[in-house]
Amino acid sequence: NINLNELKKIKEVYNYVISSNKSVLLLTRKINFKSFQMSISTPEFCKVQKLQFQKRKNEIVFIGSLGNNFNDRLRTLLYLQGKFKITIRIRNLVEKFFVLNSINYYLIKFFPRLADYLYKKKILPFTNKLKLINKNEVFGVNMLTELKKFKFCLNIHSDFDKNNNINARVYEALSSGCLLFNEKNNTMSKIFKDKKHVIYYNSENDLLNKLNYFKKNPKESYKIAKNGNDLFRKKYQSSKRLKDFIKILHNIFSEK
Repeated sequence: NINLNELKKIKEVYNYVISSNKSVLLLTRKINFKSFQMSISTPEFCKVQKLQFQKRKNEIVFIGSLGNNFNDRLRTLLYLQGKFKITIRIRNLVEKFFVLNSINYYLIKFFPRLADYLYKKKILPFTNKLKLINKNEVFGVNMLTELKKFKFCLNIHSDFDKNNNINARVYEALSSGCLLFNEKNNTMSKIFKDKKHVIYYNSENDLLNKLNYFKKNPKESYKIAKNGNDLFRKKYQSSKRLKDFIKILHNIFSEK
């Protein structure tokens, strides 16, 4: 999430930009900042198997952040709560009102221990009921292991990534063999096809209907999850992405 002025400051320090976000790459061209496109990825974690998939929890998991740039995430998660069994591991749980978010910000800054205690006791945030079901966020291998426990994974791109990028959670969910549910994303849909590799939804109600459908149709769920996992392992895991990075390096050094 970057604007033109911030990018100009970065140009004073760095020679090149590598990004997967189309809007960032467009900005670099406006100021003649040499850039290369390379998508995010994650290492291969598992080859999904039918028996293992069937033993997974028949619910959806969401792992990520909330904040001013994640309005759709907050709305969707609040909608699903109580309607479909969901596990969430979120950092930066936000308030509904700007004033309360500002108060919490200064509380965390000047009284971090007190703020940590209030969050752990589910007192903060005052106006976000997701705190009642939220668990600690996990990272790296621990996150991939957590994803592997669930049949379904929900991903919602940030406001600045929508239709411009494919975020890391897409690759992490597919690496873990989950059936991925994602908001309709023009960039992502060029690679991962609807009802073949992933499931796209158009609204919160559409998402809920599709979750209920695939919960009742485990064979179809497994087939799509396997297709997504197979495609990821074949073309988009980190070992494949490294080859793209090497090409970029060759391009850079050939200029010198």
